[in-house]
Amino acid sequence: QDIALRSLNVDPAHPGPRRIGELIFTGAWELQSLNEDFGGISGLTLLPDGRFIGISDAGTLIGFGLSNNEQTNRPFIAPLPGTVGPNVTYKDRDSESVTYDPQSGQFWVSYEANHAIRRFSRSFARMTGVVRPPEMQDWPINRGAEALIRLRDGRFMTIAESVDDGTHQALLFSGDPVEKGSVTSRFTYRPPSGYRVTDGVQLPDGRLAILHRSVGLPNGFAAKVGVLAVTDIRKGKTVKSRIIATLAAPLLVDNLEGIATQEKD
Repeated sequence: QDIALRSLNVDPAHPGPRRIGELIFTGAWELQSLNEDFGGISGLTLLPDGRFIGISDAGTLIGFGLSNNEQTNRPFIAPLPGTVGPNVTYKDRDSESVTYDPQSGQFWVSYEANHAIRRFSRSFARMTGVVRPPEMQDWPINRGAEALIRLRDGRFMTIAESVDDGTHQALLFSGDPVEKGSVTSRFTYRPPSGYRVTDGVQLPDGRLAILHRSVGLPNGFAAKVGVLAVTDIRKGKTVKSRIIATLAAPLLVDNLEGIATQEKD
């Protein structure tokens, strides 16, 4: 269950805080564990007590807090409910994004192989529902619901990883997608050229922060963070973010697939 922490600098040539676009970098850490199920975090959310909850594309649940720059707080590594058992394959475990309701304590996780959204009770004690929206079933295998966001007004949004004609297919649900009666609206999202959406989250001011990733030679991974107004999203419309920060070589960057936010006191 142990998760080790090692402090890093975003720019080895210029240690310490620095501005990156409209963001200010304050710290970075490398997480390591001897548990072979650890790693590959594909979605991230933050609990009110400051602990992170991550999920991997192998159906692993990863939890930890950052108590200081030297160790994690109350780490745990465990399989998501429903990912282990007879007739369960990798396609049933390919979880890509996680979102959270602080009022009910419930979690929702999207899956990109067997396209689905599953809902879990407080503390991931059990799965309480699953939906396979018809609008998602023509999405390519391994290019499904990459980002899943619960809005504070109770609506949900998901964006597919696949890029068709330079845009991602996306859905807006009028309520909990697992519950009957939630109305689904299609729209499309246009990422920066050469990038794909990997995650998203609603900011304290109501805007959405969308994380994008690119990979190529010779510099490897790059990432862009954009912001988008919820009011811009409408049925049948194509929307895009305003990019506020880019991480690329020689800055520290990895295969970034999760984003979470916390409002400062």
